[in-house]
Amino acid sequence: MIRPLRNRHRAMILAIAVIAPAVFIAALLQRESIPAVDAFPAAVSEPIVTASARVVYERGDLWGELGIQTRVLAEGDVLALELAPGQALKKPDVLVYWRAGGSMAETYLLGALSGAESRRFALPAQARQGGELALYSLAHGQELAAAVLPREALEGGAP
Repeated sequence: MIRPLRNRHRAMILAIAVIAPAVFIAALLQRESIPAVDAFPAAVSEPIVTASARVVYERGDLWGELGIQTRVLAEGDVLALELAPGQALKKPDVLVYWRAGGSMAETYLLGALSGAESRRFALPAQARQGGELALYSLAHGQELAAAVLPREALEGGAP
């Protein structure tokens, strides 16, 4: 009884050795190609505000121990948030959110923040009414810090 089982297993292994690579190659040939993009969309490639934008709000102590310099820039009716970490962030996958008055109902993802590189984010039009910024670590699933954007400071940026 052992010999017939060995023969059957040998035949199955040989069949798998021939069929598995053929199925793998067929699957590779059937997959769709990755679409190529010639250029980034204008919203991504163009700066949010130009060098002539004026600073309407600036603080270096909003984020406590994270040591992130925060500036709000205004140019016309566009508001932009600039975050410049003093040192590389030690938390992975940090996302920047803006929310109206701490309400989760009106929460906007502004973008990702990483390393020690300064980043600019477009703020929604509702930000002129004040609100709150939040840093959230996606990898840890927790809010790292929150900072209030006071309405009085942002009203100076109104057109």
